[in-house]
Amino acid sequence: MHKEKKYKYIKPSCPRCGSLNTRAKEEISSIKCQHCGYPGHWRQFFEGQKERIEVQKLFNEGKLEGNPTLGQGKIVN
Repeated sequence: MHKEKKYKYIKPSCPRCGSLNTRAKEEISSIKCQHCGYPGHWRQFFEGQKERIEVQKLFNEGKLEGNPTLGQGKIVN
């Protein structure tokens, strides 16, 4: 007998604040945090993705900052 595979939905979380309140943006591959306003590629919002690890490293080192109101990130030298 064939077993059906059950897939668990993983909710994306913000790499900046960790909020689970995220929504897809107009662009097909972008997500925006509804809590702090951080926008980014969908790979930044899922645990274990290389892009998430890199952007979190930049936030932790203080090399990336953003304005939560505007949702704009910028590189700080």
